[in-house]
Amino acid sequence: MSIRRIQPKADKPSYKKIVDVSATGNLHRASNDNEDILRSRSIRSRKKKKNPKHFIARILLIFFVTISVLSVSIVYNIRSKVLTHPDYGNENLTDLDKAFDDSENSDETNLKPSEAIEIVTQALANREPSLIQDFFIIGEGDNPADVMVELLRIRDVEGKIAGTEWLGSKFPTMSSAQQAVVRTTKDEIVRTRRAQLALGPDEKWRIDLDAYLRKCDPPLAEVAAAELGTFVVRVFVTEENSYSGIYSEKTEWSAYSLTSPDITDSLYAYAKRESSQDKAMRQILISDEDLSHATLTIIKQPNSGPRQFEVSRVMADDWIIRKKDFDESF
Repeated sequence: MSIRRIQPKADKPSYKKIVDVSATGNLHRASNDNEDILRSRSIRSRKKKKNPKHFIARILLIFFVTISVLSVSIVYNIRSKVLTHPDYGNENLTDLDKAFDDSENSDETNLKPSEAIEIVTQALANREPSLIQDFFIIGEGDNPADVMVELLRIRDVEGKIAGTEWLGSKFPTMSSAQQAVVRTTKDEIVRTRRAQLALGPDEKWRIDLDAYLRKCDPPLAEVAAAELGTFVVRVFVTEENSYSGIYSEKTEWSAYSLTSPDITDSLYAYAKRESSQDKAMRQILISDEDLSHATLTIIKQPNSGPRQFEVSRVMADDWIIRKKDFDESF
């Protein structure tokens, strides 16, 4: 688009200056000087009279550039939040409100040590069956009254609580768990139990009852004496170097020792080398804990030796059973 410029009108020539100069015989120079004066006046005039259309166009350009930059920035931030949100890819994610809902990934999982110890203290001091579910995560078939009887039995056998120590947070199978050790004393014998706290369906922290009871199916003393069968056990795990009988080939089997305060002698567990179970067990053993603990499914095979079992599943790298078995990640 061509812009029509309005040229300023030239001032009338100064006859006085021409006459004065002609008197010196340099009329040509006077003419050039006069053109310079006119050109200078024209430039000054254009500077003073800026075209308002140019000014408006410049303002509009700056406005649209600013809007474009802001739009790109907003889109980028939205995309970054969606891609990094834990619900990204979830079929139930239907709108951005849910994607950006911070309450679904809040700091509630960061339970303070003092809060965890307070929960444990109140839970173990409770005497009311009606309050059991306020402090413990129990199974569907568990009766609160029976749970109360079992907790009182443990208290009677193991003695009064001498102290509760915070062990820290753990994230087994991508799920947060808070841990404390409860020390009891009776007849000058100190015993310990692990209180593992997990979030219940209502997003409140409670002690996992089966983990606290070190529940095995059947009880671990019966498992140790069994001749055949499949069992679920909550045990401490360490490496073992005992190979014999049907588990004598070190190139074929990895050996582990299973211990618990509930049995006198250790059990021997074997996993096929490089199997998912073997990899899961080795992963558990590289933790910083002095005694690594796990929930296992073990099988008593025919012709196996005393207290020898085969690891069928590594259900959890702690004592809380979840929907997904730990060895499924290997």
